[in-house]
Amino acid sequence: VRADLLRSSRQFLFTQALVVKADGALVARTSAVYKWDPAPHETPDIVRRLTQASGDFLANPPEGFAQAPLLAPRGTMFVAARAHAAEMDQALADALPGTVREISRAEAMTRCPVLNPDWLDRALLNDEAQDMDVAAIHQGYLRGFKASGGTLVCDAQATRLDRADGAWRIDTPAGPFEAVTLVNAAGAWADEVAASAGVATVGVSPKRRTAFV
Repeated sequence: VRADLLRSSRQFLFTQALVVKADGALVARTSAVYKWDPAPHETPDIVRRLTQASGDFLANPPEGFAQAPLLAPRGTMFVAARAHAAEMDQALADALPGTVREISRAEAMTRCPVLNPDWLDRALLNDEAQDMDVAAIHQGYLRGFKASGGTLVCDAQATRLDRADGAWRIDTPAGPFEAVTLVNAAGAWADEVAASAGVATVGVSPKRRTAFV
């Protein structure tokens, strides 16, 4: 997003773009691998549309963006006990045609032998889901950002934000910065930045995540 902002900024007469980041590394809070799923039945429709819209780019990135494919086949299997049959029916109904199919208990056990056969009642398989190489995606955008004249400053958490004379002043441990336009790209920490800038918050907060692989 930050790289695309810089590329599109020229039409708004911005000549420079600067990213100041609180962490010491660009991807300190990002997992190595994410899942790209064009038909996640458990997510809102807007998320599905955004995910589907990203498919062409991830499958066919611009020349020089990455040295290796950004997607790798993975697949996603959903399993349930008899008590959750209704949820499985709903998942099938909500899925895009041709993306999610029901598989036999035997195939599910072959794919994941640790499943308890006495518990397992039904299983669904989404063959379209793929692994995303998030590190390569980040590096591709970072190269494009820098090639377009962008500047990245790490270890620069905003300690004070003030607006005066048509410009923002951002005080950080790495020094002060000024900008005509300030983009709040702090993700789950966006409300903290918004409050520091004296603008309305939207009710987001960081949460602990746990992944079992």
